[in-house]
Amino acid sequence: MLIRQNLKESANFALARYPRVYSRILQLRKNPNLEKILFLNLLNNTDTVVEVGANRGYYTLLFSHIVGAKGQVHAFEPVPPTFNRLSQVFAQNQIFKNTNLNNLAVGDTNGTITLYMPDDDDGQSSMAVHNQGSWKEQKNIVPYECEIVTLDRYAESHLTQKIDFIKCDIEGAELLFLKGAAKTISKDCPIVYLEVCHDWTKDFGYSPPEIIQFLRPLGYSCFYLLDRQLRLLENPELELSVTHLLESANLLCIPNRANRKITI
Repeated sequence: MLIRQNLKESANFALARYPRVYSRILQLRKNPNLEKILFLNLLNNTDTVVEVGANRGYYTLLFSHIVGAKGQVHAFEPVPPTFNRLSQVFAQNQIFKNTNLNNLAVGDTNGTITLYMPDDDDGQSSMAVHNQGSWKEQKNIVPYECEIVTLDRYAESHLTQKIDFIKCDIEGAELLFLKGAAKTISKDCPIVYLEVCHDWTKDFGYSPPEIIQFLRPLGYSCFYLLDRQLRLLENPELELSVTHLLESANLLCIPNRANRKITI
């Protein structure tokens, strides 16, 4: 089993060095991973990537392989047990020394906060206690005291290159992250990829269309939604409203200066 896993990781690394080829191979599968295909099409070697909510590092490792020795990945995972698993993944599989693993939450403030995990489902850890998904099924909610930082504060002391791509999946707190990253996003104009879900965002007092309204003044007007396919949003605020966005999906935000059409 270990040999098979090592061979798989070696193959993933080798293919990630040729992202366009890897993307075409994935598209031949019966049920391709559309997120993975999208990232392979978007990222280039030498890019700087910020991943907020890295979890156990599935995509973190992919990003590290794609951007290569001249790129950078800054990954954030605040929950200590999950961060330990993330660190173990990199200790065993990292090829390039291009990744900074941070045991931090990222939001709109600097200091400490309490994060909550429904039992042992580390993929659902959140700054708020929800009542959907595995939260609904679990009675044991585990709190964790974590350090939190804004991306703007982190960038001042840790980022030496402009950010090219941001991935943020933090169970409803995405708008809080954006508010703490506004200065950096306005300056660097990275491609931004966020999870959007009404069930999560309502527990933070906002709805997904407010993400669009926040990003427009920062230089974004082109938005795609990835669920079962990637599609350009003609009327983003309407199409992200509660009557149209019925399930969790992912929002791809393209800066005006990029001037590119996205396909997968």
